[in-house]
Amino acid sequence: SIAMQQKSQETGKRLMVNYSYRYIPSSVAIKQRINAGLVGDIYSTSCHWLRNIRGFSQFGGWFGKKSMSGGGVMIDIGVHCLDKALWLMDFPEVKSVTAATHDRICRKAGFDVEDTVEAFVKFTNGASLMLQVSWAANVFESNLIEFRVLGEKEGILERNINQGYTFNAKTFYESNGIAYTLNIDDISPDLCPSSMNYFVDAIINDTPHQGDASEAITVMKIIDAVYKSSETGEPVLFS
Repeated sequence: SIAMQQKSQETGKRLMVNYSYRYIPSSVAIKQRINAGLVGDIYSTSCHWLRNIRGFSQFGGWFGKKSMSGGGVMIDIGVHCLDKALWLMDFPEVKSVTAATHDRICRKAGFDVEDTVEAFVKFTNGASLMLQVSWAANVFESNLIEFRVLGEKEGILERNINQGYTFNAKTFYESNGIAYTLNIDDISPDLCPSSMNYFVDAIINDTPHQGDASEAITVMKIIDAVYKSSETGEPVLFS
């Protein structure tokens, strides 16, 4: 990523990393709500992506071989959870990462990558992020994807519908002693382009774009710290 960033800067060419879960309509609506100041300062986020052990027998190929894939669930689906949480928080400066990886299920199946990861990220502004992802867990849901954002004014929950890849988001807040729960309306498809169309539009109109190399490098540094912390059993300090 650093080399690609340098080449982009040298040539003046655009470089965007396709973190596709930023472009889900409910996620765009959440981000707009945050940017409008409705949520307040965010002090905690959590993200969970859990798949159950049923169907794991079909898993295989290069995904389960570290020499070919470089890692397991963390760099497959965990990277999307991590990026989206950081994006919602506006990429605060990382202070430390503490993590544990597990390969109980993968190891039994003859693979050498992690199937489950739990990580805790602290930021210099006092905020924190919790991450839990698994390819093969003993859970009821076949595919649970959930994001929570805790702000001083509101809390937000985004969860996939019927264990698929469409999402619903709700906001929770209190006013004058009364608790409210409201659905967050999705952004219109016309105002929520795909990541590809978003990038093309930025090029054509010469406008700034998100998902640049600096954000990708931050995500990758945290992923490296997740593996290192799991290996050493100690937190990895950034600052």
